[in-house]
Amino acid sequence: MQISLDPLHPTQSTILEILAQTPGKTAEEILSQIKKESKISKSSLYRLIAQMLENQILVKDKNRLSLNYMWASHFQSVAQSLQKNYFSDPHVTQSINLKEGEIKTFYANSLSELDPTWNHLLIAIKELHPEIPFYAYNAHTTHAYSLPKSEIRLCQNCTRKGGLYFLFGNKTFLDVEGAKVYAKGGAQTQVREDHPFCREGYHFWVCADYILEVVFPPALIKYFEVLFQTVKTQDDFDPDFFQNLFNMKIKCKLTLRRSKEEAEKRIQIFQKLFGEKFEY
Repeated sequence: MQISLDPLHPTQSTILEILAQTPGKTAEEILSQIKKESKISKSSLYRLIAQMLENQILVKDKNRLSLNYMWASHFQSVAQSLQKNYFSDPHVTQSINLKEGEIKTFYANSLSELDPTWNHLLIAIKELHPEIPFYAYNAHTTHAYSLPKSEIRLCQNCTRKGGLYFLFGNKTFLDVEGAKVYAKGGAQTQVREDHPFCREGYHFWVCADYILEVVFPPALIKYFEVLFQTVKTQDDFDPDFFQNLFNMKIKCKLTLRRSKEEAEKRIQIFQKLFGEKFEY
């Protein structure tokens, strides 16, 4: 799932983000920036901008566009409510309120349905420990191909403070190429096979004494194993088949646990592999 202000209207969300970062852009400049990630036509974009002007979301000065202050002030009020009600310590700890040694389990009917819960918990942990790095392991770079924009945004959120060290457990063509998605989001990445973690169907993230992990169902493990071993070039890759695996209806489980001892063991392994002294 692509993270956006309005998932039902992703292009409008992109326009809002562009103008929030840089007011006073022309429609041509916006089009040039959007076309790096989208196939929207010039006429479609211009129609959307006209609708946003009519609805007082944007304002135009000569040929330059900015956010309408009326809309921006309303959004600021919403953002302040979000800060108060979602990013205060009591609310964050409610999502991940675990005692040492306690485990919490979440279920979904596919990997794609599991992903929103995964991301929600990661950001909740980050809000609780903003200065502490994440240490992440993926057996394969599966999410880089099914959810690249979401993964980049996630990395960017996790690397603003504390950093993100990402290890990928196989050196196939797709793994090496997929790791670049995470590097684009600011993560420090390594693709290597000399590690003690499971090489197929296993992902985990560690921050402080929290461990978030998922073991893929056996059927998905086999599909992904064959896919990553057989694709040798970009021409061999079928994105539709890959996406179908993420949408496959199969019970998936996500586990959140709090264990200082186990977290420290895993962080020490990352310390050896990345050759850095981590504070945790």
